[in-house]
Amino acid sequence: MVQDQVSEQFVGFIFKEVKLSGRILARAMRAYHRTKNNVQKHEKPRKQSLKSLIKDGSKIESVELSDSGINDFDSIAKKYCLRYAVKADKTTNPPTHYVFFKSRDADNMTAAFSEYSRKHLTNLEKRQPLEEQIQKAKTQAQKHNEKISERKANKTKKRANYTNR
Repeated sequence: MVQDQVSEQFVGFIFKEVKLSGRILARAMRAYHRTKNNVQKHEKPRKQSLKSLIKDGSKIESVELSDSGINDFDSIAKKYCLRYAVKADKTTNPPTHYVFFKSRDADNMTAAFSEYSRKHLTNLEKRQPLEEQIQKAKTQAQKHNEKISERKANKTKKRANYTNR
């Protein structure tokens, strides 16, 4: 059994070098890993058209998303290697987006949506209304102006004390 595991992990290199050094071997291994990683990245396309998603004839499911989080969902879907299609329904205000995916990817999709909803809700909680942000900026500006006026007053007092001596 150990022999089977070792033979599965075997990689062969062929060199056209007179003298094999550690640098040449390291370069060859880096090149191998670069090509291996590139092949894995291009194996599974993520965002597809709805027509190409339906081609297989497998069952398709959909989920509704709000307009604001499409880009966030794209990065999460990439993480879970999902194949999906996005269609916008512009008849509603604001437009809603429907994400279509194959039913066999349902487990990955539920994991991706749970992460997306967690991330999206925390972002919404962190946001403050514009009026609160303006009020907060005003109070900070007033405090800053008071500090500056105090510093100027202290400088003039010191100058007055210095000239009176």
